[in-house]
Amino acid sequence: MITADKNPQVTKALCLYQAYQMRRTFATVQVRYESDVLGSHTLPTIYYANHSSKWDQHVGGYITEELWKQDSYYMIALQMMQPYPILRKVGGFSVHQFDPFQAAQSMEYCSELLKTGPNRVVWVFPQGGINPNSKRPLNFQQGTAQLIRLMGNVRIVPVAIRHEFLNCSKPEMFLSFGTPQIFERPVKIMTRKLTEQLEATLTAELDRLTADVVNLQHESFQVILYSKGIFSNRLYTRYEQYASRFRDKFGLTNEEESV
Repeated sequence: MITADKNPQVTKALCLYQAYQMRRTFATVQVRYESDVLGSHTLPTIYYANHSSKWDQHVGGYITEELWKQDSYYMIALQMMQPYPILRKVGGFSVHQFDPFQAAQSMEYCSELLKTGPNRVVWVFPQGGINPNSKRPLNFQQGTAQLIRLMGNVRIVPVAIRHEFLNCSKPEMFLSFGTPQIFERPVKIMTRKLTEQLEATLTAELDRLTADVVNLQHESFQVILYSKGIFSNRLYTRYEQYASRFRDKFGLTNEEESV
């Protein structure tokens, strides 16, 4: 397997580059999270998310590494790691999806990696590849559940991700961090059952996110990045606040307001 060799300078430079590229690609990147996602805790964290574009890992990592100052790592398919060795320098390590022995090695490595440093987190995408956002079922592979059982004392957070074209020529990206769940050793749930529970939790978070996005219920989101020429963070947030107050005052839906 390919192990991580994280370099702070390279990580910082890549975060700046990613922010530049995100502003070129997206009209806005918006985030919401439960209050206890950033609450005080000492356990390592696994963020598990759906995977509908190559941007998911980059944007998620930018949020946790650059904005939340968490020591972030990424489990990446071997075929993606091999052509891009620089991914090691930003916390990437490989997993071989089709070789059970090598996959087990990656889980052992990830478990030790998270335990040997403070404030460490890892991003995993249990679908095992990029899939359409609306595809159901999500068809989780069992690696994430195996990692949870292996670690025992760990905190996990579901992350729903959706891209949508709304009022701009560029897409908008929405990330919804769900309620954290804590596991303690020993984890008595069997791998298959735990995988089903993880998939059901993320599916529910995805459905909640989809409903809010398509109904233009964006009040709970914070704009963390915006495309130049679209809105400033402050103006965009103020617009959403005034629009919400206007709807509430006159009893309008989003559709009625836009007529």
